[in-house]
Amino acid sequence: MKRFTATTICVPSEHYMVDLSKRIEEIEKLVEAGKCFTISRARRFGKTTTIDALCSRLAERYVVINLDLKDIEDGCSASGGQFSQAFARTA
Repeated sequence: MKRFTATTICVPSEHYMVDLSKRIEEIEKLVEAGKCFTISRARRFGKTTTIDALCSRLAERYVVINLDLKDIEDGCSASGGQFSQAFARTA
């Protein structure tokens, strides 16, 4: 039985949610064209759910790295080597 959720990523088979397919298709076109994009909305507007759906869709053709920059220590962006080492520790 489906239910509403506001505390976790929405799973279509478990939760009521809006249809993200058109939004995902639009973002996928940006990725295919090598464009940068930003997902910026208010709290509980589906940002994480959108990113999760996009990652699932792109994983069919790409190696998707899901990285939260909060997990990388402060100051590691001083050099590429420091960033690379911090990045490897998050995997």
